[in-house]
Amino acid sequence: MLRYFNNKPLPQWPLGLTLNTAIALLATFARAAFIVPVSESLSQLKWLWYLRARPLKDFQDFDAASRGVWGSVQLAKTTKGWSPSVISMIVLLTAILTSTLTQSTVTYPTRLAPALPKPVVPRSVRFIEPEFERDNESEFYTYYYALEREYDAAIQAGLSHSHDSKFPFDQPTCPTTECVWGVVNTLGVCAKVWNITELLNVTYGPTWWTGGYAHVPNIASLPSGRYSNLSIFNWGMVTLNQENVLQHTKDLQMPKISLSYFSIIYLTDKVRAAEVMFHFCVQQYNVSVHDNVVSRELIGATADAEIGSLTYETKTKTGETTIGTDDLFGLKVPDEPGIKFPYGGTGQSWLRGSLKDAFSGTFSRIGATPSEKGRAPSRFFAGFGSGDIWDSDDALMEVIVKITDNVARSLSNMLSRREDSTNVVGEALKPETYVQVRWAWLAFISSQIVLSTVLLDVAIIMTTNAGLRVVKSSTIPAFFAVDTHDRELLRSGKGYPKQQDELDSLLKDGFGAGWKLVLTDRGWMLHGQ
Repeated sequence: MLRYFNNKPLPQWPLGLTLNTAIALLATFARAAFIVPVSESLSQLKWLWYLRARPLKDFQDFDAASRGVWGSVQLAKTTKGWSPSVISMIVLLTAILTSTLTQSTVTYPTRLAPALPKPVVPRSVRFIEPEFERDNESEFYTYYYALEREYDAAIQAGLSHSHDSKFPFDQPTCPTTECVWGVVNTLGVCAKVWNITELLNVTYGPTWWTGGYAHVPNIASLPSGRYSNLSIFNWGMVTLNQENVLQHTKDLQMPKISLSYFSIIYLTDKVRAAEVMFHFCVQQYNVSVHDNVVSRELIGATADAEIGSLTYETKTKTGETTIGTDDLFGLKVPDEPGIKFPYGGTGQSWLRGSLKDAFSGTFSRIGATPSEKGRAPSRFFAGFGSGDIWDSDDALMEVIVKITDNVARSLSNMLSRREDSTNVVGEALKPETYVQVRWAWLAFISSQIVLSTVLLDVAIIMTTNAGLRVVKSSTIPAFFAVDTHDRELLRSGKGYPKQQDELDSLLKDGFGAGWKLVLTDRGWMLHGQ
């Protein structure tokens, strides 16, 4: 039974019965199973004890030992450690603890077990909006204007988030307090930032607000032709320009995955520049819920793109859906051979437009118009602070990295909420009480059974060697065991002095040795002394 229930959930039985109840019942049967052989063995061994001259009181001690624990202790003392009596004492003493220790064999720890419903994490597997036929212009603009609002909202959510903390990824729902998914791959948006201050060409000259001082930055320009006019009254300025080509890298992979890239020229204690690229990527997360606390850790992102044939939906003016095929880029998915996350089409153009509108313009510390406040240039300048980190290239670059990363994380959330996203099914876990058998504890009851068997074997072997019949606990032989002549001598007080004193002591202590069964015409009747 224990082997069957080991490592299984706690059984639910009717009437409130538990596994411990069954164990207690079986332990009771087991106790009886080894107590009876011990009792019968002692009853047989008492006759073997008298193969040598022994006091008559020893007969009483054997009888008491076969009935209880205290008697077995007395017998071990009487027989001076005779091995069968010691074995019986050990078995009967430990039998007191049988039920308690046997129930200790089973414990009921808890573990986490699968539960329903299964939790899911949405992931984006493609970024391809449906195409529309040329005569379906009304539906086209209705659809994409709605998308544009979603794109703009995601970008602004990332910009408005504090750069001192990471924009939170959407959290999965877990029906319990524990859920696991493992590694989840999803199509997302990433941001790369490069320091391109070395590419700047800065011209100096006097301005009206410097009082003729000549060594003041006037124009800061990049090889692409993008520039920032620093001659205006500013005390700090940020200019964002959309770029057509990347200036920092010639990596041919970059144009395949890029969504948008722009340059940022900023003046703090001196003029610096950075280049930023938003691009599609495959993000890998470790997702879990532990003690009702959600963890979604970004462990890596890859951007290995290649072109391939892909099918996509096309909407007609009448609302019908047709399937089209085209060559589009797809990102290879790590640890999922043959799987790609495709992207492209008209939707990508509209997302680029939203990024272009957001990451353009100029903000100066002095003279900024209300419309410039709250936009991306002012957000970067706010991140630079009031001068504490202005002299640190690394600290200023870190601000740019954090702000653009928050925008990318917000856009990644937006992608995973799309209608064409899929779900990664995880495992919900809940605490479960189960049965654990501690097999070592069964050694206790096993040792009792072994000792009982040994005692029984000893009794059988000694009885066979002595040539005695098996009488066990039968009381009939006791009636005729004492020789008639010796009994009469003891009754008349003429027996051996030592044995006579023993009998007198038994009579005095009230052990009933003076009683006798008298035969009448109706049967045997007990008479006192």
